[in-house]
Amino acid sequence: MLSLHLAPQKGPNPSARFFPHSGFLGLTPVIVEGIVRTKFEQDRKPLPAKSLSISVRCYEVSRSRGAVLLVDHTHVLWQKPPASDYADLAEVEFPFKFTFPEHTAGPSTANFQVYRTFWRVEAILEHIPIFGVGHRLVRYFDLPLVRYDVPSHPLLPASPPHALHLQTSKPRAPVLRYTVSTPTHPVGPNDIVFASLFVQPLDPNVSVRSATLVVERRIDLLNPPPSPASPPPTHFSGPYLAPDDIPTSPTSSSTQLDVSSSYESTVSVPSPLELTPSTSATTLDSYASSSRPLVSAPPMSPTQSSLSPDTPAKTLTSTILTTECTGFTCDAAGMWSKTTTLQWPAARAQSRWALGETMHSEHVAVRFFLRVTARVAGPAGSDTLELEPRELVVAATSEAERRVALTQYAEQRAGTGRSKSKSPWRARHADEREEDERAAAAQQAQTFPGAAVERREGHRLHQHHRSAIASGSHPSSSGKVKAPKMRRPHTSAGPSDKSNIALGMGEGMRMVPAPTSSRREQEREWDGVHRNSRESGLGESIASVAGQGQNRERERERERAREKEKEKEKERQAKMKERTPVGHDQVRAWEEELARIEVQSRRSSAHMLGSWGLPFGRRKTSAVLQRG
Repeated sequence: MLSLHLAPQKGPNPSARFFPHSGFLGLTPVIVEGIVRTKFEQDRKPLPAKSLSISVRCYEVSRSRGAVLLVDHTHVLWQKPPASDYADLAEVEFPFKFTFPEHTAGPSTANFQVYRTFWRVEAILEHIPIFGVGHRLVRYFDLPLVRYDVPSHPLLPASPPHALHLQTSKPRAPVLRYTVSTPTHPVGPNDIVFASLFVQPLDPNVSVRSATLVVERRIDLLNPPPSPASPPPTHFSGPYLAPDDIPTSPTSSSTQLDVSSSYESTVSVPSPLELTPSTSATTLDSYASSSRPLVSAPPMSPTQSSLSPDTPAKTLTSTILTTECTGFTCDAAGMWSKTTTLQWPAARAQSRWALGETMHSEHVAVRFFLRVTARVAGPAGSDTLELEPRELVVAATSEAERRVALTQYAEQRAGTGRSKSKSPWRARHADEREEDERAAAAQQAQTFPGAAVERREGHRLHQHHRSAIASGSHPSSSGKVKAPKMRRPHTSAGPSDKSNIALGMGEGMRMVPAPTSSRREQEREWDGVHRNSRESGLGESIASVAGQGQNRERERERERAREKEKEKEKERQAKMKERTPVGHDQVRAWEEELARIEVQSRRSSAHMLGSWGLPFGRRKTSAVLQRG
């Protein structure tokens, strides 16, 4: 028997719920990569199997209809030979990599009370039927994918503020002509929603006192059309569809799938609709074609979705925001107006009920509306009027989050092309490196003549640079001592030739100051050398080694001075003690103080024992007092 394991490509094993991924769905390419492994169990026997596949899928689940497959991308990692029904599968390991383009279909991960949409990465092993186990092993993890794009369907144009094209029809109530202005762009988490209300009563004696604005979410559980003899693939006609993602024929497949495996064949794999966490899956009824999103319906506008012929079997309404506004202003034409703001709530965690986004599928429609209630007062009294609700388009992310995501994606792409070394001295292009070398040689000419010559010759003799340094470090046959030829070190890993550093420190650095110069002048010259070496781009390790040597010597001198001071202080204290002997009066005073403290402690102990009901404690205390 075999055990099936699913793990990410990099990093530790995922948590009990989510599988790692990179990218932002709908905005940048999304990459999901990992490893599928099979391991022997205690019997260490291979398992006759048909295929081993990996899938990334999107589901929607409702209480009444169960799970429905929306998007399916599948790749077969291993498959039996065509001539046999089963083939033995032993311990194997297959890496995989899915790359989804920006316009990949599918809703965000959301969990409502009666409806849920989620993404999963699933490893499926089809094996020979085993009694009590079944015929397949499944390992899966959820993918917390959230869409970062905006709905692609066109929105209704904003109506002019004074175009009062709506009118109330409540009997025995004042008649109002009104319009409600809402944002024409999608609303995301933490966004500010501006809503304007323009009301003009037909009776000039009627005034608008206040209004209540309520944002509510409606989840419509739709009645699906009757299924034909051959059921078509599941459609997802949400607002996040692109024309390129709509298949033109039943055999079309997604070409954006990138799988790092030597196997290129792709077959149809049953979709695991049993969503209980288990390593054994049961027999499934529906099959989905692999490696393509199951979408075919064009996007729908808010008005079209509201006028859909699908009649909702059940509608669940929940309130998202509520606010009340007063202080309406009236102009000369008798029009009352008021503009108010509402802040959309922040996105909730995956473990909580989601706010959701605007979407419409074959089975469920999620929409958001702004409902306004106006309170008016007139000669006949006050009354409350319900105005026509206005639909809002809601996205899973805000514009600020999209900008941050694009910035992170750009930084990641720039980081992949950048050198792993963080050294500021390493130039990216050859021209820039040559210019830096020329400037460094010009600045070093005053302090290190030999180094300047070496830098001019280094461009042509780069391959023989190490041998040149080794030969230049020894005295010549004429008896003259050559200046040490400095070499620009590899700044990310330190100098590549540490022997040259030691030699340069022993000969070159000690020969720069004059023998008759004072200590202060030597330090000043050394500071100039150190500054020039840093500005010229030479290896900072040379200067740092010299600086470390001087710092260590100074620290040692300071430690010696501190030790001498401590010894002198100890000797001074010992002499003071010898000079001041203790008198008999002081010793007697100390003994009396100790006796008084002992008597006081015995009294407190006796009182404590008496409180506990022990009479012998009092006798003992009295005896002690008599002796005292």
